[in-house]
Amino acid sequence: MVEVWQFWEFEHFSNNIVRVIDAPSGLELFAVDVFQIIAPALNDGKVILIDAKTNQRQVMMNQKIVVVNTLNALGIHSLTGIVKADVVRQFMQWVRSQIVPIFRKQTNLNIDTNIKHITSGIIFPKRDSLINYLYSKGQKIWEVEIEVIELYLKLIYKKIPLAANCPGTSNYQ
Repeated sequence: MVEVWQFWEFEHFSNNIVRVIDAPSGLELFAVDVFQIIAPALNDGKVILIDAKTNQRQVMMNQKIVVVNTLNALGIHSLTGIVKADVVRQFMQWVRSQIVPIFRKQTNLNIDTNIKHITSGIIFPKRDSLINYLYSKGQKIWEVEIEVIELYLKLIYKKIPLAANCPGTSNYQ
């Protein structure tokens, strides 16, 4: 099965459009758009010749699935030997100030609401509350999980005795 990525379009101050994919590894920009801004003489076909690290992503454009080359921040910074470093720095500053904050706000909002929702109703220092939480999530309570909860509670209440000298172990796993 092929993964088709969604892209967003941003207008650069040079009136060029920059398309961005929000990949799990970070933001990736269409190589064609990057080269159109920082080096109009280079094109998408020459990206491989100059050894810039590109990724190939499949996106939906005009009702067709198209394969495009994308560049992440390291790939764009690797162009400083070919293009003037000031031009690359200026472009990356624009990306950091105009594009990255938009995606950062979305992920922070999702994380905050998910954490509040997941941890609501749990009383962490109480054994029964932790077991009820695991049970409500559909996880079977095995002896191992109960032992882990017991160890967790001993750690919270500082009831784990620590020896002054520890014997050496031969098995480090």
